[in-house]
Amino acid sequence: MSPQFIDTHIHLADDRFFPYLEQIVNAANAIDMILVANSEDFVSSTKNLEIAKSYPKNVKAFVGIHPSESLKENVEDVVLLLAKNRGLVAGIGEIGLDRKYTDNEEDYRVEKEIFTDMLGFAERLNKPVSVHSRGSVDDVLEELCNHSVDNVALHWFSGDLNQMKRASDKGYYVSFGPAAVYSKKIRKVAMETPADLLLVETDGPVPYGACFGGRMGWPLYLPSIIYALAYERKVGYHELSEQILQNSMKFIGDS
Repeated sequence: MSPQFIDTHIHLADDRFFPYLEQIVNAANAIDMILVANSEDFVSSTKNLEIAKSYPKNVKAFVGIHPSESLKENVEDVVLLLAKNRGLVAGIGEIGLDRKYTDNEEDYRVEKEIFTDMLGFAERLNKPVSVHSRGSVDDVLEELCNHSVDNVALHWFSGDLNQMKRASDKGYYVSFGPAAVYSKKIRKVAMETPADLLLVETDGPVPYGACFGGRMGWPLYLPSIIYALAYERKVGYHELSEQILQNSMKFIGDS
């Protein structure tokens, strides 16, 4: 039986989710939802693999080094983790670039090296990647062109229309979260994103304002995101929901 929803980017290993982990997975199971658990470092990668092993029906573990952790992490630790758990690793993520986490060009160069290494692993293992591109979309797209990674998702996309079109021309998926419910800027980009490359996520436990009252991003927010996007795109909710589901299943592949 196929799932009804796929949260393509969530951080289940985050300490803020720890008291609610069983509740979250049980709720996902009740509505046939898959949770794609992304990592930031060796510790969260290890935890996500453990969670996926405990809940194989509902959790897919992505392993990787977030740009915020690029100056702290030992890549070799993550390499060994990947090697030991190859069958359990569903994808590589969260990886990418973000100048917010660097003070100078040398630090940004290290970020790029880590990103390149992670893309190389994805290429060799034939795994999908979930990419962080805030403020660095052009650099991310340039680096992606140097690798043969079939399934790429630009998670929580915050680029402009031209950058989205460049990404979609390459066949990359573009993902939107709860902010799409209340942000006109994000909805404008989402409205122009090709239907067959559209994904949704929560990026939980990131909190969201406006109609979400500053609460953490829960997987059960997905229908609200899909409804907002369907309204903006002037299509039926069920039609768009099915399209996004098919996109999400293609993204995670046979993982």
